[in-house]
Amino acid sequence: MGIRPKMSTAADLSNAPAEINYDRFYSVEFSVGNIKFLYQFKIWRSPSSPIFVLIKNGSEMLHKIKPGDVLKMKYYSTDTACPTCHLDTEILNINWNHHGRFKGHYAVDLGVIT
Repeated sequence: MGIRPKMSTAADLSNAPAEINYDRFYSVEFSVGNIKFLYQFKIWRSPSSPIFVLIKNGSEMLHKIKPGDVLKMKYYSTDTACPTCHLDTEILNINWNHHGRFKGHYAVDLGVIT
């Protein structure tokens, strides 16, 4: 699934790279709703999704997010010159994995808004 472009202001992109290179990110951190702490997730990649995170079945987080939500997320990079950046990110899809490598987890596809 492709990333749907959205309109952004210059302030939104002040710490964003001119072109998103998803390979440079290894994790993402965010909070939702009234959850009082941050969640940090490893970023995964697949042919069908440039970036996604895994959330274990039963996590409180699953009740707080839905496709279409836009959240400010902190991305951690392997680039030491720019170790983190905050990017508006849309929840694209939430898919249940009942078999295979990610059994018992939901794959949450993310789309950086540029």
